[in-house]
Amino acid sequence: MPKDKNSLHADYVEVKVALKGPTTVMENTRKKLNYLKLFPPYPNPFRKYTNIRFSIPFKGKVQLNIYDASGRRIKTLLNKELKKGVYTIRWNGKDNLDKKVKSGNYFVHLKFKNRNFKRKILLLD
Repeated sequence: MPKDKNSLHADYVEVKVALKGPTTVMENTRKKLNYLKLFPPYPNPFRKYTNIRFSIPFKGKVQLNIYDASGRRIKTLLNKELKKGVYTIRWNGKDNLDKKVKSGNYFVHLKFKNRNFKRKILLLD
């Protein structure tokens, strides 16, 4: 059962997905999905890359973006429909123009259906 009132329920699922591009890596996994969740990014703080892991309890459109401290979207990591599962996406600290961003605080923003989740990350020089 979900641990809080904001959780959604799902069954066991195996996911095998790969997205092409320098900033995204998806993983294969088999887990019991009890809820929609954005896990803490790791490593955090980071220098070269950070892994952003999340679970979705059923098929739907997922948006995963990186925002700077002023609230400006600097990178769209994902904007597509996915099957239920657990996913990991790697961000290499570059913006949508493939330029390295400055060190500082950034925010990972996950949107699924009408739900939004955020996590703070710190990019070091």
